[in-house]
Order: sequence, then C-alpha cells, then structure tokens
Amino acid sequence: MTFGKDFDPDSEYIGGTEPIPLETAVKQEYINLFKEERNALWKRLVWLNMNVFLLTKLEQFPFEVFFLSYEMNFWNVTVAGLQYSSVMIACSIWCDEDSRVLTITGFANEIRDKYINDSYREEFIRRISCYQDFETIECTQKKLIKLRNNVYAHFNRDWHIAYSDSEIEQRRIQLRDLQQTCRFVNRMFDAICFDAFFSKLPLSYQLSSSQSGDTSREADVDSIFKSLLRGNHVLNMPEQQKEFWPYYRANLDEKKISLFNEYRRWLGLSEA
Repeated sequence: MTFGKDFDPDSEYIGGTEPIPLETAVKQEYINLFKEERNALWKRLVWLNMNVFLLTKLEQFPFEVFFLSYEMNFWNVTVAGLQYSSVMIACSIWCDEDSRVLTITGFANEIRDKYINDSYREEFIRRISCYQDFETIECTQKKLIKLRNNVYAHFNRDWHIAYSDSEIEQRRIQLRDLQQTCRFVNRMFDAICFDAFFSKLPLSYQLSSSQSGDTSREADVDSIFKSLLRGNHVLNMPEQQKEFWPYYRANLDEKKISLFNEYRRWLGLSEA
C-alpha cells in the first residue's frame, strides 16, 4: 500500500537506444579492473537508494495521526540513522576529493582518461555530461559536504552552540536533497556502465506492489506499518473506545480523517 509516490530510481534509467558496448569500448587490459570498481560503486549505490526509498516511505506515513509524540522515539532515531547513513554514503561516493577513494566522478574521469578506447572517448564524454544540471546539483553537494564535516563526521562547536532558527533549517538535510543526490549519482552510474543495466534497489523492493504493480507483494516496511496499525489504539478507537472517539475525531482535520479512513480500509475496517 502506498498513499504517496514511492522513490523509484530505476524508472529514470538513461540507457538509451544506442548503448556503448563495454567489451569494445574499454581497453582489454582494463576490463576486469573496470568491472571490479563498477561493482563496488554499485553496492554503495544500492545502499544509498535503499535508504532514500525507506526515508520516503517513512515521510509519507502519517505518524501524527496514529501516534503521540512520546511514542515516536524509535521512529525518530530510525529516520536520523537513515539520514546519517545517506549523507555519509553520498559524500563517500560523490563528494570526496581524496585521490585514494573511489567516487562516481573520479571513476568517470579515470574511464575517460585511461580505460576507454580513443574511438569511443568523445561519445563517452557526451554521455556523462549531457544531462547534468550543475548549478542545482552543486548546491546540494555543498550542503552534503557541510553536513558531513560539521554535523555527522565532526561536531563543530559553532554549528551546535551558536545558531539562529534560520540556520537550523539550513543545516537540516531534506528528503528532496537526498532524492536529488540519488538521481544524479544514479544517472552518472548508468552513463559509465555502457551497455549494462544495474538496478538501484534490492529485489524485494523492486517487486513490491508500489514498484511493480503486483498487489500481492509488499515491501517489508509496509508490512511493518500494517503490523503496527493492527494493534494501534487510535486506529481501533471507533470500536474499542467508542466513548472517546467523537472527541478525538473532532481534533482531526479533513485530511487526517481521510488518511485515517484510508488506513482502516487497508486493514479491512469500515470508515469511521
């Protein structure tokens, strides 16, 4: 069940109608090394995209309808952990400028300068540069670097002691920032994979109902939500606490009432 749009990184695959053939484009002496580096980056990309897939699910779930603030500790920590992991992975495979590390852009430059045969170099350069919105993505990259250096990897005194409300907002990672980051690094990865396609999500998420249209399958996170709601005192209040339900309902706006009933229908309950 999905009451919003899932994050679907594979829907933006840019393989095109004329992919560059790997076995002829890359010099034979570098093919094995190319595949090893590509596969290492791919594993990190799947991890990053899975984090953002889950964060999107968590942001769409109406916790404020079914849970009180003191019941949110676990979910707040879960979201914070996924954000932390996402920023650190994104920085490691995209923002890091250390020559010893393996990044998407560094790998692309190495292919361009060293791995690729001369006859394919111009097309490869066009392929990795034609879709990039540098101005927008550079802003996101700078934000990730600042968060990594001042919040996640290091505890910058000035960032945490002396700050204004507007600075707090600027220093908070937004889901849209992480989604944009995924789209950029995914497209860059697709461009350097030549004629191969690599999914950016685990198979179980690819096959979930929201991704494939198969209503018999659910992502594990959706199953967790369903399990939580079956015993939720708010969702079951119309039946189990009939005397309190009119008062609780009076504090819900129309949007929340609509969500409330959608989730009741999902569990086979009547509207309240």
